[in-house]
Amino acid sequence: MFWQTKPVEENSLEVLLKKETVVLTDVLDDPFLLQAIRIGDKNLLDYLTREDVLLEVMNNALKPTIDATLPLEKQYRHSLICSEILSISSDEIIEAVFSSEVVLSVITDFMNDSSQVNHLIASFYMKIVTQLLSRNPEKMLEVLESGNFINRAIVHLHLSAIAELILRLITTSYEERIGNKIKQWCVEHGLIENCLALLDPSFPSPVHDNVNYLWTELTRTLRENLYTQDVRQDPLLERMQSTEIIEDLIAKVMNLDSCAGMCSSVIINVCSILTVLLETNFVPNCPSQQLADEKNGRWSGGIPGEGNAFPVDVWQPDGKREVETITARHVEKFLKLATMDLESETRSKAWFSLLQVIVELCNTAHLPTHQLLLEGFRKGQLQKLFALAVQQPTISVFHKQLHKIIAYIFFTSSTEVTPLLSYIFKELDIIGVIEAYINPSSLILLPLELICIRAFHANLADLIINASKHGPNKSHVAEIINADDRWKNIHQVITTYKEVNRPHSCVDPGSLSISSRSENQLKDDEEFFAPAQSMLAPLEMKIPAAKLPKHLYDDVFGFGEPLSSDLGEEGHSSSQEQTMSDNKKPDDAATPEEESNAQFESNNSMCFDDWPSTCEPLASSETKTTQSDADPFADWPQTESVSSKKNEVKTALDEWPTSSNAGSEGVKMDQFPVDWNGTEKLGSPAAASSSIESASIFPLHSDQARLTEDEWAFFSNTRGSMTSTNNQEDWPGEAMGKQKPLNSLIDFRPAPTLNASSDSNSSEC
Repeated sequence: MFWQTKPVEENSLEVLLKKETVVLTDVLDDPFLLQAIRIGDKNLLDYLTREDVLLEVMNNALKPTIDATLPLEKQYRHSLICSEILSISSDEIIEAVFSSEVVLSVITDFMNDSSQVNHLIASFYMKIVTQLLSRNPEKMLEVLESGNFINRAIVHLHLSAIAELILRLITTSYEERIGNKIKQWCVEHGLIENCLALLDPSFPSPVHDNVNYLWTELTRTLRENLYTQDVRQDPLLERMQSTEIIEDLIAKVMNLDSCAGMCSSVIINVCSILTVLLETNFVPNCPSQQLADEKNGRWSGGIPGEGNAFPVDVWQPDGKREVETITARHVEKFLKLATMDLESETRSKAWFSLLQVIVELCNTAHLPTHQLLLEGFRKGQLQKLFALAVQQPTISVFHKQLHKIIAYIFFTSSTEVTPLLSYIFKELDIIGVIEAYINPSSLILLPLELICIRAFHANLADLIINASKHGPNKSHVAEIINADDRWKNIHQVITTYKEVNRPHSCVDPGSLSISSRSENQLKDDEEFFAPAQSMLAPLEMKIPAAKLPKHLYDDVFGFGEPLSSDLGEEGHSSSQEQTMSDNKKPDDAATPEEESNAQFESNNSMCFDDWPSTCEPLASSETKTTQSDADPFADWPQTESVSSKKNEVKTALDEWPTSSNAGSEGVKMDQFPVDWNGTEKLGSPAAASSSIESASIFPLHSDQARLTEDEWAFFSNTRGSMTSTNNQEDWPGEAMGKQKPLNSLIDFRPAPTLNASSDSNSSEC
């Protein structure tokens, strides 16, 4: 009949299994193998569950014979397929594995022979053992115990798959009885002690990294599980955070005299373990929560009160605070190692990890810990780090760590005022440090470095202002700064600085629905958050910005001309205004867009008109004082003084070729200042006066003389002629999409290297 169809043909695997002699390699090469196992093909499962076949599958997965003549991607193909067969959730195969002691012996003896153990084979082993543990944990635990698994795994801890297997063995969800048995087994076989012994410079950095990964993940997972349990006891976690282990862990750092070589790897990983131990011991109303920083989202037992600790008792994994107490006793050594690493020419990243431990100690809001920190800061000379912040101005991450240390001290909420607050104002003299470098005019450095120095100290001053208004110790901070005569001048400079750099729109970061907040709340939020946002944007250097013609944006990029980014330099602004007036008819009225841009440029020009040069001789102290009082930004540095170049720029611009002296064909090639490679031409205006380059601008309109492809020049260094034309298609940019990409026409010049030593890191880090 019409609904009758042809019989379904047998696939290649079914045909293969019907043969009298079936070869395993042929089965492994069949494309239907894994699909047939998942759907429970009876013929295939009967074949694979035979003990001789299953043993061959296990040996191919964990002890493969590699044919070096094959391409690399095919050498482990059969081993991968065999590991997939053993890790597929098939009841028949799993039962066959557990019922065969010969097959299980391959798992037991796997790590006894390390000649063939590599990262790939170890990952197959991890996958198989994880599957067997999930199906029959008690039986699999007996198999691992019989093979001395813990000690063997420690030997192969340079393989990340082995570290992952240990983590899964401990953290997999079992019955409480089985879970405690596994943890007790790890404690009895010295898992933590053996891992601690591997944190030594004699071992390679991958071993240190795997120990760090295993230790930190165990700490996070075990502590998190305890919060959900009624009986909060964990023998393995208690051993990991015991006094003996923490002392031995810190001794790994104390015994080192430098951060060079493998020592940096040891320091980084030990500090990472200490950091996790500190940050997972949750503290209610910790300074990071008070500051509403990146850790504000974590649960800490309640909402912070208005300047006081919230009266909530929170269970802590380290209730006696043994980890932070022991660590705080060695802050002096941590500071010295960090200072030594920052001063080294072969700087590593160990300094960051050392400072991160100190940051977490300051975030504990525990007065006994702060008392130990006070002693460590005095002996370790914390003020050296603030001096290094000036010597290493471009390491912004270093500046942020110092800023966090000071911020966490200011926003510590406790029953009594922390002694570190008095140390910061009196012994460290934070106000004197800010006063010395809030206007770093006496330093002969690159403009970017001076901007970084000023931004760092401006952030410190802004932090003090916020602490005196919103911090839990605001009354004490306000009393100290108001009694200091130097603070009035600093506050005036910072207020001006924030007003100059205030963004045009202030967004409330603490609310998604602005309409739901009252007007007073929005006003308070703007006052608190806007300065912090504005401090993130440093003062920009006063460099004229090159602008592309409007129709080039429309044709090539698909959007209109961007807003003006001119910074208000007098020479640049005057030449631009003159250019616009030359091309504008007397009876033309300004459009609303032009008025808006003019207002924007006028507002920006107030910040940068008086920018002196670092090359000028230093004025006397009386002159500096008078100038600073008149204008806090008068001594801000720049590569060249604008005021000293006004006349040169004006003279040079008068000699620039325009439509009046260029002839009927517009700008002549012998009057262009640069060639394609950016070099100056002999006899050009740029060669005659190098100061013109700092004031050169890009044509603002499309009414420019047409240039041939051979006459195309470097955008940012060329002032084109103002020969009028009404055809926008005459702009040479119309051919760029057909001939050359945009990035091949613009001379992208790399920024100069500010500090060669700041980017040099040891290979171990």
